[in-house]
Amino acid sequence: MLKKFNFLIFVLVIIALTLTGCNNNQAGEVITGEVIEIGPDDVIIEIEDVEEPAMPEGDGYPENMIRIKKTEGDLISLKPDAFDPDGDLVYYAFSEPFDDDGEWQTAEGDRGEYPVTITASDGRLSTSETVLVIVGAMNKPPVVECPETITLMETELLSIDCNIYDPEGKNITIDYAGWINTRQYQTTTEDEGEHTVFVTSEDGEQITTKTITIIIENLNLPPEVEDIEDIIVEENQEAIVVVDAYDPEGEIITFEYGEPLDETGSWTTEIGDSGEYDSFVIVSDGKNSVTKEFKIIVEQMNTAPTLDYIEPIQVEEGEVIILPISAYDREGNALTVVIEGWFDTFSYNTTYEDSGNHTVTVTIDDGKLTTSQDVEIEVLDVNRAPIFKILV
Repeated sequence: MLKKFNFLIFVLVIIALTLTGCNNNQAGEVITGEVIEIGPDDVIIEIEDVEEPAMPEGDGYPENMIRIKKTEGDLISLKPDAFDPDGDLVYYAFSEPFDDDGEWQTAEGDRGEYPVTITASDGRLSTSETVLVIVGAMNKPPVVECPETITLMETELLSIDCNIYDPEGKNITIDYAGWINTRQYQTTTEDEGEHTVFVTSEDGEQITTKTITIIIENLNLPPEVEDIEDIIVEENQEAIVVVDAYDPEGEIITFEYGEPLDETGSWTTEIGDSGEYDSFVIVSDGKNSVTKEFKIIVEQMNTAPTLDYIEPIQVEEGEVIILPISAYDREGNALTVVIEGWFDTFSYNTTYEDSGNHTVTVTIDDGKLTTSQDVEIEVLDVNRAPIFKILV
């Protein structure tokens, strides 16, 4: 009789727990309870042939199972609502991955379906229910892989090459800001220094920004030097090279000249220096240099003809004087000879009346310049035999 009474109590408890589980859930949600440790120790109840719930074709879990949908990165808190008909304090236990407080801080990579068992207990009896926690993939921000620093020289083409993509394959926008707002930029000689560029990619929800340091190093430009025209001078004139040069960065420049110029870029020519001379100037800013070549043309200066010195001439009366004239012109000009003075010919037959000292001037003329010499001539008196007549 006692066993029958106990069994009746057990049946009533089962009915009460079942009704309680149904009344405390939302419409359409069913909590399947399992009663354990019920009745005296000598009462064992076995429930057989329990019909399994229908299995849907979708996720493979029962259709009536509670589903909680969250996204990676969310904090999921399970807040079961249960009470004990006897007014006992109800304790809860949660299966992994939830902690003892029914919380789980999801993270990237937790995407998946997690059947979680929640157990409510009053210390002797417990009721369990399984819910399906579905964690969807979080929207990952675009990936922007860029070099931290880009170094280049002035006047080089800056190209910001980054690997930018969206992990979910979404359409993204890419923007450049800061020093420049384009992916490429042609640098100039004015861009030396350190600059910052921001590369931003957006998928409509998430934004990723990378900061790039752009270092533009100074390109030491060589001096600017104008071409030098050939220098033309005459012998005995000074050849001076004038160099028109400057440095784009304003650096001090130096000049080095080739022969026959001196360190100042000048050369005082002399007679006999006629001809063409190859020369050059090197303009340097200390790092870069520019060489300009040019010619120095020394034209032959017209010089006076050269007349070989004529020694003083001494003859006796009656002898023939021949002037030993020898002359040449360095430039090869045609020469004329002019004789003036005591006589005006190349030779002269003295007489017995010519004794004494005489002067003849010899002049050589090239048409522009002349050279002259006075030739001293001494005619010695000749003692002649007396001349007599016999008068008849």
